[in-house]
Amino acid sequence: HLFKLLDKAGIKTHLIDYDGYRKMLVRRLEIIPVEVIVRNYAYGSLLKRIPLYKPLQKLEPPLIEFHYKDDDLHDPLVLEEDLIRTQVLDFNILDYIKKTSLKINEILLSFFSSKNLKFVDIKLEFGISKSKDIVLADEISGDTFRVLDENNNHLDKEIFRRTKDVGLLLKAYLRLAKIIEVNIDDIYPAS
Repeated sequence: HLFKLLDKAGIKTHLIDYDGYRKMLVRRLEIIPVEVIVRNYAYGSLLKRIPLYKPLQKLEPPLIEFHYKDDDLHDPLVLEEDLIRTQVLDFNILDYIKKTSLKINEILLSFFSSKNLKFVDIKLEFGISKSKDIVLADEISGDTFRVLDENNNHLDKEIFRRTKDVGLLLKAYLRLAKIIEVNIDDIYPAS
């Protein structure tokens, strides 16, 4: 659903087809070892790193962070200059990823706002196709973004991080699917 929204807006993604259930057919990519976090509100690790922010303080313009993908190192925060100096990315690719990430954020921010939801932040990953296009990869879901309802209740993975309750997480995801008008009848038929 969200990949199709981005595709219609001209964002190149790895999605080829989706069965409407659980399977995605995607392009084979060389994954860039960088996670991009776009933050619209101060939350999570940002508050721990920079306690000058107030929780859910609006960030205008949105804040972009880069994390080097390495599980052993716990995906450390890195500066743009670090990515260029260490040749993880060159300037042009980094610039394209930044601009594309901001465009993706703008599209999703508008979409979620239209549903009366607060789009807090998102983690994005990119890859390089055989034709050398830089495309959005991974997934876009409540596992990769934080979104709050009108009462600041989470409809994302934050519920599981706090409670370790899969049932509560599933309930939130079903509510989110209903709000953003994703048809889940085939996945979870009414009893």
